[in-house]
Amino acid sequence: MDVTITWQDNSADENGFVVERQLNGGEFTWLTTMFTAATSYIDTTAEGSIHNENVYCYRVKAFNEGG
Repeated sequence: MDVTITWQDNSADENGFVVERQLNGGEFTWLTTMFTAATSYIDTTAEGSIHNENVYCYRVKAFNEGG
């Protein structure tokens, strides 16, 4: 199952974005690091279908040299 994550780039000084995923309320884990001006990512590692009970939550964090 592919999941498309999109976001709006509101940062003026980012070096990139970190995309993280949480499965069924567990800890967030790193998925990928995207370059500056990226606004989407396709998670091709999500498992399941519309018939299973997995719940995915995603977060995207901008980063720069200061953190």
